[in-house]
Amino acid sequence: MTAKKPVPMRRSLRRRLRLEISSIDHLSPEAVTAFVDGEMSEAAQHRVRVHIVHCPQCREEVHTQRSAAEIVRGSNVEEGVRAPRGLVERLAQIALDPEAQQARNQPLHSPVDQAREGLENGMRSLFRRG
Repeated sequence: MTAKKPVPMRRSLRRRLRLEISSIDHLSPEAVTAFVDGEMSEAAQHRVRVHIVHCPQCREEVHTQRSAAEIVRGSNVEEGVRAPRGLVERLAQIALDPEAQQARNQPLHSPVDQAREGLENGMRSLFRRG
């Protein structure tokens, strides 16, 4: 019988880390819409851009949302369609609601998520280099 050759620690560690790194959170539909509509802070927009570089599923969601927004914008030019006054007033009230303002100021990800994302990006760059 021949003894199995031990797997180098670096290779098994790399494999384990790849499995952990591949499990990422996805953007919520609300975050995708806010990003496409330009309703996020610069910092939040930056986090979304970094995320969609690494996440094809969220990148596709952003693309789909942008396409839908373009269709809606283009379809309303000639018809003169207007939202009912009551709807516009209710939406304006939502925008002024203190809870809504607080939610807009919340980070897209918690500090723990941000730290994990930074660690994952660092590990990815290490493994790309060899």
